[in-house]
Order: sequence, then structure tokens, then C-alpha cells
Amino acid sequence: MLKPRSFLGGGMIDKKPDFQEKCIVIRTKQETVAKLRSLYDAVRWCWRINIDRALKADYVLAVVNYGTKEFKVEQVFKPTEWYCITAEKCKDKKAPTCTCKKKPCGRIGFTGKKVGVEEEKKYLGKIVNMGQFPVRYLY
Repeated sequence: MLKPRSFLGGGMIDKKPDFQEKCIVIRTKQETVAKLRSLYDAVRWCWRINIDRALKADYVLAVVNYGTKEFKVEQVFKPTEWYCITAEKCKDKKAPTCTCKKKPCGRIGFTGKKVGVEEEKKYLGKIVNMGQFPVRYLY
């Protein structure tokens, strides 16, 4: 009998974390975090995410690409609002990943807050295989 494999949004996980809530994992580059001086600002703008799926998410998990294949959750945010982005808004906020030329550009962003220590403990340091995609849905 085959054992079921654990998948998170299409990517295998190396450690099986206990994700009970619906989470979106967003990967960003170390250079982006340094440029914007905040992991929150690096992950909150201009992602090609389905707005209907995003509205169902309980948390946004931020991971940073340090040039390895291992991605650890570094911060956890509770989104309070999701919204569609226009090309102008991306440029206004200096979103480094946005190469929009259309209006609206089909990208979304969120505002939110960092979760408390108890909530963060469930996710912080967990390893997620992101594959080639910058965004993974864990539901």
C-alpha cells in the first residue's frame, strides 16, 4: 500500500509542520528585503495571487531566498485587507517585483500585522519547498 505524500501548494515539505490554518507562503529575495528595509514591505506588494483564494487565507508566511533550496518561515503576518493593485500603485510603493504595463495589472497586495509570539511559534522556522514559484497556497 502506498503512503500518501505531503504536499503544500504543490511543493513537497521537508519537515511536516502542523499547519491547521489556511496560509499563503510568499518568497522574496534577500536583496529586496535589504532595499525596502522590511520583510513585511518585501512580501506585501504586487503578487499574482487569486484574490478569491487570498481572501480565505488566515496567515501570510514570509520566506527569504538566500540562494539555497531550503526556505524557512521567517515572519508570519495576519492579513487584514487584500486589494487589487494598479500599475501606478506598484510604482508609488517601489514594489521591486512589479513589471506592470497594464491597468489594472492583475496583481494584488495586502495590509496586515505581525502575529503574536504564540501564533508565530507554530510556523517560525518551518521549512517549505517553494519550487520555482514565489507564492504557495497551503490549502
